[in-house]
Amino acid sequence: MKRSLLFIFIFVIGSCLMAQSLDQTIQNLTGDAAKSYVDPMVSVFGANMNGAWFHQAPKAKLLDWDLEISLVVMASAFNNNEETFNVDGRFMFTREQARSLTTDYETQLPPAQYDALLDAITSQYFTVNIYGPTITGKQYDSNDLDNTAIHIGFPQTEVHYSVGSSDQVAQVNAMPIVLPVGGLLYDYPALPFVAPQITIGTLAGTKLSLRYLPDTQLSEEIGTLQYFGIGIQHNPAFWIPIPIPVDFSLSFFTQSLHVGDYATASATSYGLNVSKTFGPRLMSITPYAGISYETSNMEFKYTYLVDNSITSAPITSNIKFDVDGGNEARTTIGLSFRAALLNFNIDYNMAKYSSLTTGIGINFSW
Repeated sequence: MKRSLLFIFIFVIGSCLMAQSLDQTIQNLTGDAAKSYVDPMVSVFGANMNGAWFHQAPKAKLLDWDLEISLVVMASAFNNNEETFNVDGRFMFTREQARSLTTDYETQLPPAQYDALLDAITSQYFTVNIYGPTITGKQYDSNDLDNTAIHIGFPQTEVHYSVGSSDQVAQVNAMPIVLPVGGLLYDYPALPFVAPQITIGTLAGTKLSLRYLPDTQLSEEIGTLQYFGIGIQHNPAFWIPIPIPVDFSLSFFTQSLHVGDYATASATSYGLNVSKTFGPRLMSITPYAGISYETSNMEFKYTYLVDNSITSAPITSNIKFDVDGGNEARTTIGLSFRAALLNFNIDYNMAKYSSLTTGIGINFSW
């Protein structure tokens, strides 16, 4: 397990480094509570995946040998105003939580009837108010539950249940349920992402980029990590007989990351990039910029276990939801340096979730 986590830290993302903690945390949540909890992480995750794809537009040439093997690093900042959430949504209660809601009935009803009431509560979703820290909020502290725990506001509700052939109704009073769930990323101002990348070109003004990691077993609980990305840049000036003083390209990039059967992330961007190289190829500086539109999404799947009655099998609820990233467009401004075979670049991406990206690689081009 430690070896797998080290591998992820070096090659992929800080959030996957915490995959087991997130897995254990999110299994305490259902429906809208889980979706709201992870929302800030999804947006910065998508911003990272869509970054650092380019630092130089391809030349408008039929053939120009250019091969670069690099490691790209991205970091997107969290928004401070997303450390808490407050939504109305659906939630399924565990048996222990149902007991807390029905304390008065435990001494009033016969055991069999009370068990039937608990079964009725734990076998359905209720519309409730859910509020508390997101994944980027304050860490859970049992001495400060008001600010560090997720609260489920159960409203006064009539619960219908059956005992044998007799239908019963219980008036369950309003009560907050406190979940021992707080932020996991509170001490992180930004979320990192690291990936290996290969770019090859140029053929007819076109470059191809690839990101790939071999399948890696994280742990028995989490499963296997899979990661693949591909992108293309094409310089339309290849088809224009008039010389253009800068290199520019139309680009399209897409990628996906799977963390076992637990989470799937995808990201896509397309845009216009421009660059201008000064100096000889083996000792040069290249300012570059770009405008792009992007989408990102993360899908989560897990099993939410709700104890049913003492004598029957537990209820298993399969939870599946997805969250879209918040970035829709970005403007990139950067600078690339080359000395012999070594290339280094850094850029800043202005967007709803802004990011800083950098890359270092070995470039075989002449």
